[in-house]
Amino acid sequence: MWKVDEEIDLDNLAKLSAVYAKLTGATWFQIDSHPILLLSGKMGSGKTTFTRYFVESLAEYFAIKKEDGFPNVNSPTYTILNEYLFPEVKNGAGESLKVTHFDLYRIGSETEFDELGFEEIWAKPGISLVEWWEKSGGFFKTYPFRIRLVFEEVSDEKRKISGFLEGEGWSRPELKKLLKEVA
Repeated sequence: MWKVDEEIDLDNLAKLSAVYAKLTGATWFQIDSHPILLLSGKMGSGKTTFTRYFVESLAEYFAIKKEDGFPNVNSPTYTILNEYLFPEVKNGAGESLKVTHFDLYRIGSETEFDELGFEEIWAKPGISLVEWWEKSGGFFKTYPFRIRLVFEEVSDEKRKISGFLEGEGWSRPELKKLLKEVA
């Protein structure tokens, strides 16, 4: 398992999100996989801000210019999920990139989570970011490309962010070079 701890100012959150955007974007593009970022932290700790920067960084990674239109990223607390589509970006299987941003804050139980049928979304190629993922129980433990990020508030303007690569997918030989680049 790969782990990193960063204590950063919120102003530098964009730089950190760019690292994870490169890692997941390249993994999605090269392996036709479905990386999932699991975001933990209290309300207001920076999870949605990270997601906004992540989506912008992903667009930049795939050379989409801001003037060509970046998706407007906001919190899906009340809608449960938002989708950000990049139809011009295709992986080796010819599938367009879709980033799905979930916020499970309002989910009351694992049963309610199961009834929502999200496994249909997670079974398709794309990249997902899931806030409050803990409410799903152990649902994500079987996914091969998981990145778990823990956001802790140090001060109003500073966060400690711990990142963990989890799942057997990260041990694939074709990802070794990429993992060295982002480490």
